[in-house]
Amino acid sequence: MRSLSLSGFNSFDDHQYVVHMPFEALQKRILDVQFDFSYKTPLHFLSYLEDQSLRDSYQVLKNKKDTPELKTVFVLGIGGANLGAQAIIDAFPKHESARSFVFLDTLYEGEEDEIRSITQSFKDTNEFLIIVISKSGKTIETVVNAKLLLSILEERFSTVKERIIVVTSKESPLHMWAHHHSITTSTIPQALTERFGLFSPVVMVPLLFSNLSLDDLYDGAKKALHDFTQVKKNTAPHVVRVATALDKRISNNIPTIIDFFFFNKNLEQVGKWSRQLFAESLGKSQTSLGQAFQKSITPTVSVGTTDLHSMLQLYLSQPEHRIAWFFNVESDHTNTIGDAKILHEILPKLSEETPEFILKVIYDSVIQTYTEHQLPYIESTLESVSEFDLGFHMMNEMLVVIILSELWNVNPYDQPHVEGYKFLIRKAL
Repeated sequence: MRSLSLSGFNSFDDHQYVVHMPFEALQKRILDVQFDFSYKTPLHFLSYLEDQSLRDSYQVLKNKKDTPELKTVFVLGIGGANLGAQAIIDAFPKHESARSFVFLDTLYEGEEDEIRSITQSFKDTNEFLIIVISKSGKTIETVVNAKLLLSILEERFSTVKERIIVVTSKESPLHMWAHHHSITTSTIPQALTERFGLFSPVVMVPLLFSNLSLDDLYDGAKKALHDFTQVKKNTAPHVVRVATALDKRISNNIPTIIDFFFFNKNLEQVGKWSRQLFAESLGKSQTSLGQAFQKSITPTVSVGTTDLHSMLQLYLSQPEHRIAWFFNVESDHTNTIGDAKILHEILPKLSEETPEFILKVIYDSVIQTYTEHQLPYIESTLESVSEFDLGFHMMNEMLVVIILSELWNVNPYDQPHVEGYKFLIRKAL
C-alpha cells in the first residue's frame, strides 16, 4: 500500500483545513490548468500530465535520435535542469545491458580526463547522445561543460551536431545557437520553473532514452493529483494534512530543519531533488506582498543506514526545531545473506535473513525510537521503487510545497536572491 502518514504531530481537525482558503481555491486553480496548454503561468507545469501532443512529440524525438548502438547519454545541466532526471534514473539499479547516463553539472579538477576516459571507447557517433539543458541558455557551468565535451568529441569525429538535443526557452542564446546550426531543440515555456519541471522536456527528454516507463511515471503523478483535487467534502487531502502539520511546527523567526531521510541508498538523488524543491521554493526573505517573511526552513538529506552511524546522535540529542521525513520501501525479496563459514560464529542467525529484512528491522527500530522520544516525523512508504511510485511521491512533495507557499504567502516559483552572484560571474567572464 502506498502511503503518506504523519506521526509525532499534534492532532488537528480535518474539517477546518478543507473548508477555508487556500485549499479549495488551490484545488480549483489546479483543475483549471490541467487541460489548459497555454503554459502561461508557473502552475501550468501540471498541464504536462495531460498534454498528449507534447507526449507525441517526445516519441518523434526518440525515433529521430535513438539508435541501437547508443550506450552513453550525456546530460548537461545543473540544479533544476538535471536533478529530476538524475533522481529518477539513479533510483533504479544499474544493469550491464542498461545505457549509461553521465550527468555533467558542476566543474571540477580532473573533469577533462574523466570525460576522455568515458569517450575513448566510442567508435561511432551513434554510440552517444548529448542533451544540453538550460532554460536561460546561458548557465555558465552548462555552457562550459558543453564546450569541453564537444571539443573532446570533435577531436575524433568530424561533426557531432546530429547527436545533440538542446532543451531551452525560445529566443535564449542557446536556442539561437541551436537554430543557427540546425540542432534539434525542445523548448521550455518562459513561465515554467525548472524545479517544477518534472514532467516537462527538462526531465522527459533524458528519460526518453532510458528503459523506464514514462506512462507509469505520469500515472503515479496523476494519482497524487487526483487524491488532492477529488477529495470528499469535509475531509482533508493527505498533502494538506502534511503541509498544515509542517506549518504548525515551523514557528516564526525560529529556523527549522526538515531532514529527508531515505532508507534506500538508490534514492539519495531523490532527496537532493527534494532539498532543492523546498530550499528554492520556500527560502524567501519577503512575502508576495513585500512584507518580511518570518518562516525559515532548511532541508537536509540523510541516507539509512549510513547516516545512523554519523548523524543520529545529533538528531536525537538536539531534536529542537527538527522534523524528519522518512522514506521507506517495502520489499519481499527472498534471497538470504548466506552462511559465510569464516563469519558463522558472529550472529549466526543473520545467515537465514535477507538484507531487506534486516534493513526493515533497523528502520522499525528508528521509528520506535523517534516515537518514544516524541519527535515529529512523516513517513512515506512505497511498495517498491517503481516509476508509478516515484511519480506519486514526487508529485505529493510538489503539492506540499505549493500548499505551504499558499499558507505563507510566498512565491514558490522565483529565486531572486541568486541572480546577484550570476551577474558577477558573467561580468567577470
